[in-house]
Amino acid sequence: MTHKFHPIGLSELKDKEIKKLLGHIYRQELTFPLTAQSIACIGFQYRHEQLMGVLRNVNAEGAQAVLICIMAERLSCAEKLKRLTRQLNENRM
Repeated sequence: MTHKFHPIGLSELKDKEIKKLLGHIYRQELTFPLTAQSIACIGFQYRHEQLMGVLRNVNAEGAQAVLICIMAERLSCAEKLKRLTRQLNENRM
């Protein structure tokens, strides 16, 4: 029986986790290239599959860029949702 790989990406990471990862990168506490040991050393062993799947072959600057882009996209989506909600509420009045 063969197992199909279903990439998860980093979409399941919470904002708090992404910010924490960025902090580890800024403080040079996370070594690159990533290994199971480097991930466990910062307490993210429970996210091993996601982190290795996306950040396995990047350096610190690349990982930082990816994580910042995720946060920027989430903030942009949240802002758009707020704006749309405000417009819908205004149209109901």
